[in-house]
Amino acid sequence: MKKTLALALPSLLLLTGFASAKKYYVPIPTVVSGEVHISLETERPKNSEFLRDVTVTFIPEGRAGAGAVPRILQGCGPGDPSKFCGPSTNREHPLIDLASVVSSGGLAVLEPEEGLALNEIGIFVGKEASTSSSDWELPILDSTKFFAPGGTAYLSGLRKSATASSNVQIFNFGSQSANCSVKILRPKGSTLDHRDGLTVPALGLIRIPDPLRSLTTGAGNTPAAVTCDQPFYVFGAYPTVDRSQTLVHYPQAAFPTAGTATTLLAQSNTFLNCTFNNPVANFSLPFKAGTKYKVLTIDFDARTVDPNDFVVFRNIVGMSRSDPSQRFGKTLFFGNFERFDGNKIKLDLGTPFIEAAVTRSANISGLRFFHFTVTLNAEQKSIRYQIRRSDLTATILEINAGLFNENFGESNGTVPTLQFGLAGVADDAYFPPYGWKFSNLKVVAFK
Repeated sequence: MKKTLALALPSLLLLTGFASAKKYYVPIPTVVSGEVHISLETERPKNSEFLRDVTVTFIPEGRAGAGAVPRILQGCGPGDPSKFCGPSTNREHPLIDLASVVSSGGLAVLEPEEGLALNEIGIFVGKEASTSSSDWELPILDSTKFFAPGGTAYLSGLRKSATASSNVQIFNFGSQSANCSVKILRPKGSTLDHRDGLTVPALGLIRIPDPLRSLTTGAGNTPAAVTCDQPFYVFGAYPTVDRSQTLVHYPQAAFPTAGTATTLLAQSNTFLNCTFNNPVANFSLPFKAGTKYKVLTIDFDARTVDPNDFVVFRNIVGMSRSDPSQRFGKTLFFGNFERFDGNKIKLDLGTPFIEAAVTRSANISGLRFFHFTVTLNAEQKSIRYQIRRSDLTATILEINAGLFNENFGESNGTVPTLQFGLAGVADDAYFPPYGWKFSNLKVVAFK
């Protein structure tokens, strides 16, 4: 989805000795070492394939931006094959892989040539479209997105296990070194631990690898507060050895709270008996106009059964909102289907050009009973997808990934639609889950 960006502050542009009106900043989380792809979607006017250059400067952790060396990366240009533009082959939205310049843990400074817009960036921790990947959106920042000197940025969801602990990165966008402090907080806001006198170099960053040092193993959903005396930003990650379970922590301007719950849908009976004549069920979600929602939870039960005929993929559930300005005419929040003959579950993360998706191995074949839970968290920009046994005694699958489209409420008079099954066979590959029975639907929003 296209991001609208203002211009960056010229006073902060220290890298190359000259001022530029269009520099943008992308924090890169620190994850366990290994393969990482960072895909940038750009946008240019039609018939403007000569617009393709993005100047990229990478600042590693612990360094200042002065003296960092820029490099020019290019999207597809005139005469390049369509596949060079990216998986969508759309020549107005060419993709650029930043991995040749940018690595895990640092700050990327991007300067597109005039007329070329930066729309979206995704980080793929592991091989793209593989069962080992974890896909997350990265913020594209300008000066309007920085936290002001003396302000406070909050991180939520920090956790600690026997093999990993969430880290915290502090980015300084000032022309002088910053003095910062970090507090680890209890759920109601009192302080558990604090560190003062942290120095962050000018236009640079530091990482705190063990912010939960005083907490025991098993701590989860722990908030942190960061304050600096220069314009700043904070970011974090949970760098697990199992890279498919990597998490990214995004900042908030206010202390994180659960919010007030509102039930949008509740049906205790069977709401879809998926047959050839009745393959789909659609529900409009009654979000209130002008209300910002924090979290959405979708719970339902399903009785599965193997297909009688040939199928490739079987659509389970998805959520989208009609939008003619978007590719495919909609904003997709998530889509979900099963690769029947491969015992895999795929979660489409709704990026129309980067085409981020996460695949995991899971066997849900046969006549069985499952409970599904999908949680969209706008503040943490995350989606959690779970399949459990219907008695909730065992987890079959859990996927944690980035929520690329976090505005899942009403927009311009249109509300999202929750879809189960599929109206018909699509592309000779996507089928309704014939024989499945869906029941006990409950959708709750928190605002």
